[in-house]
Amino acid sequence: HTYTYIYIHTHIHTFRCRYGPNLVQRWLKKMNCYTLVRSHECVEAGWSYMDCGANTQMYTVFSNANYQGGGNRAAVLIFPGDGLAEPDIVTWHSNVDARASLGTSNRKQMVDLICRHKRRLREHLIRLSDGHDWISVEDWNSAMRTALALDVDFTPFCKTLAPVHEDRVIHIQNFLDRYVVQVRMGRSEDSEGTLVSADEGLSALLMDKREILLGVFGFFDNNGDGLLSKDEVVAGCSLLNERLSPDEQLDPEQIFSFIDVDGGGSISVAEFCRIWASEI
Repeated sequence: HTYTYIYIHTHIHTFRCRYGPNLVQRWLKKMNCYTLVRSHECVEAGWSYMDCGANTQMYTVFSNANYQGGGNRAAVLIFPGDGLAEPDIVTWHSNVDARASLGTSNRKQMVDLICRHKRRLREHLIRLSDGHDWISVEDWNSAMRTALALDVDFTPFCKTLAPVHEDRVIHIQNFLDRYVVQVRMGRSEDSEGTLVSADEGLSALLMDKREILLGVFGFFDNNGDGLLSKDEVVAGCSLLNERLSPDEQLDPEQIFSFIDVDGGGSISVAEFCRIWASEI
């Protein structure tokens, strides 16, 4: 397929651009090369191949077998000395117990699910506890099933997911405090970046649309400090306006004033994400 594209340099790991074989062919010809090898995408066979036309090609290779318990193979490509011939492809399975890996993957998915529905879960816990601080394991299980919309008995997993008291009761706030969404902005080789905590409403939005929202935020956040200045918004809009028609031009002053809800002169990741809550 051919996709509308824009190449963006960004420090945000989750930001991506979509492309097709025509762009790969164009880039390879520009570099005077015939083959592109890319990685960091799990593929079931451990490798995949794309014919990009005009004697150009692209390989995807993934060398982590059974990634997150998915059962995929792993592969390496061995090219001859001149790099012109087809590579030898070596693949293998993992000898690691898939059940342990799958357990880790399932726990991560459960944490994501609780964070996404934390506000709804709090409401059900408070209602079933009659407004008290503590709730029985049985009522906790009922709240989990209703809030997460899963027909699952969570009772066997309560000690893994929640701090259970010896009387088989759970402190609601202590349980909810275990599940907090934090976003690390501006990470680089020289800095760990800025860690931003999200409230329950923002957590739900981030869990659903985090790649899109953080990718766009990272595009504007040129210095990676986790805040957008007016100059950064102006610079980002100017770059985007180069590719937009006259009728689609962005007004950076209007955008900045609209998103900077508290009038502080900078836009935090929380302000930025919340403004799109009704749009995305």
